[in-house]
Amino acid sequence: MREARDWLRRRLDLACVPTPATDDALLITSELITNALLHSPMRDRGGAFFVSAMAFRSCLRVSVRTNGTASTAPHLHLVPAGPDSEHGRGLPIVNALSADWGVESTRRGQAVYFTLEWDPPRPPEPCRRTRALPHQRPADTSTWER
Repeated sequence: MREARDWLRRRLDLACVPTPATDDALLITSELITNALLHSPMRDRGGAFFVSAMAFRSCLRVSVRTNGTASTAPHLHLVPAGPDSEHGRGLPIVNALSADWGVESTRRGQAVYFTLEWDPPRPPEPCRRTRALPHQRPADTSTWER
């Protein structure tokens, strides 16, 4: 799981995904990988899974896929988890943090995906310099003074 999180972090950093969205994506991905390892048929064959990510200007889509078919698709079923319970919080976390999530069938197995959205970055403000900097030609004269 650590290698997948590190891989995803590097990709999100390269895509300039904002830090809060990156943190949420890493947490949700960890939850989905844990579910894939615990509940997919692949757990008996070494726990293989695949993570893919597509980042855009103001949104992100991440998918976790296993090889093979699962007998049941993940679904949100709220069960009161005790304070010491190790299970029962993953999909509620995914549901709370993501803009959307779901299950899709691919040629190579089921994938659970999620999307995150954020406000697009503002374009930089144009520079409005009102006075010349030292060693710079003043805008209103044709002479250069040092």
